[in-house]
Amino acid sequence: MRPVTFEAYFRAGAQAAGAPPPLRVPGHLLTALPYLRALMVTARIRLSNQRAADELGWTPRYRCCRDGLAALVARTAGSG
Repeated sequence: MRPVTFEAYFRAGAQAAGAPPPLRVPGHLLTALPYLRALMVTARIRLSNQRAADELGWTPRYRCCRDGLAALVARTAGSG
């Protein structure tokens, strides 16, 4: 299990869906929108599934977000 950045997650989602990579917006352009800038540029939200693994013996179904997103796209494409 590896940490992944907000940008890497969205790039992986676009790749899994066969879409072009999202455009990159320079942080200084978000100065007029301080809450959005904080979320997109400076915020670090660290989440862990370690407690679930330790206490429940849980293991993730997919080894990384890319694998999970690819499976989600495959399931979604097959249901339409």
